[in-house]
Amino acid sequence: FLEDVLHIDLTTNTMNQIMKEHDVSKDGKLDYKEFVQGIRKFQKDIDFLNTLFTTYGGVDGVMFESDLADFLMAEQGAKNRVEAEAEAKTAIQEFSMMGTAADPKRSFTMYGFFSYLLSISNSAM
Repeated sequence: FLEDVLHIDLTTNTMNQIMKEHDVSKDGKLDYKEFVQGIRKFQKDIDFLNTLFTTYGGVDGVMFESDLADFLMAEQGAKNRVEAEAEAKTAIQEFSMMGTAADPKRSFTMYGFFSYLLSISNSAM
């Protein structure tokens, strides 16, 4: 359903984690109430990600390499500025086409930022 109807592609591990967290009745299914509670939590997570995006330079709808490097240093535990800038450059090259950025080779939109945060690429930090 999630992939076919809502176009949300999740790994088996991620789906199992979601079920464990939101299947309060432990019946292996999300009933309507459990689903709605999960969506409400997801909305709060989206609001938090939006705040992160705007805090680190995305106020104009675009995050540049230097903005992402700042985020990686402050929030993701990058060891040094050189590492953060290299990761930012790689991430923006990979995810800049997610949405329309002013300079797609050096920046990305909120959608690109979200896609990067939720990707395996980000797990390397």
